[in-house]
Amino acid sequence: MQSMTVWIVIGIIGIIFICILSSSLTFYVHLNDGELAVKMGMFGLKFWLLNPNPPEKKRKKKWFRWLRKHKRRKKPLAKEKTVDEKQSPPPLEEPDWNVTPENIKQTMQKTAEKYPKQKRDFMETISMMLEFVKAAFEPVGNLLPRVRITCLTARIAVAKQDAHQTALAYAQTSAAIYYLLGNLKNRMIVKVKKLEIYADFVTEESHQTVFFKMKIRLGILIYHVLGIFKNIFVNHIREKAFRKEESL
Repeated sequence: MQSMTVWIVIGIIGIIFICILSSSLTFYVHLNDGELAVKMGMFGLKFWLLNPNPPEKKRKKKWFRWLRKHKRRKKPLAKEKTVDEKQSPPPLEEPDWNVTPENIKQTMQKTAEKYPKQKRDFMETISMMLEFVKAAFEPVGNLLPRVRITCLTARIAVAKQDAHQTALAYAQTSAAIYYLLGNLKNRMIVKVKKLEIYADFVTEESHQTVFFKMKIRLGILIYHVLGIFKNIFVNHIREKAFRKEESL
């Protein structure tokens, strides 16, 4: 009987774990005239990842401040100094005014020996970045087809100083956006709700408003992130083995 209850509890925990991994993680992205706002949602809850206008901190209530003020303990009175303490401090030692270039060089050498500078190798940082890009290239390429972009709404007004520049900028912007959308649709699922691009010959400033939802399964995201770390670990072990062979 006890074994049955144990198996039932394990089964319930497994079902809950599978439901969590199969649930979708949603990112709400809103771009309004260069200001980017990103929210993350899961299980009906939403959290700010990037908030351009954070809410102001609420001021504490007056009664709470009054209570804190009256709870403070009074500071003890300062003790009167004794006769020994009131005595004048000892006289300062006269500085050594014999400063020469040789003395300066000696002090600089002593400080350099005591605190040596740690030089950072620029090539090491570049190699680390390349290792991360190599490790993330395959998992990210496999992850893109699993990403879904829905409710894509964009309203872009192109404006320049004169009509000729506005027309050229409108043509370049529309061509770039449709080219980007075509590439995205080839790599992932993209559902466009509304796309509006127009040339504004009245004003001299461009305006853009873009909103979309990006959805991905939590289990798939965790799997591919673990794949990136696995590739980094494997590449690190291979490099160690290669260095050992070279040293031999």
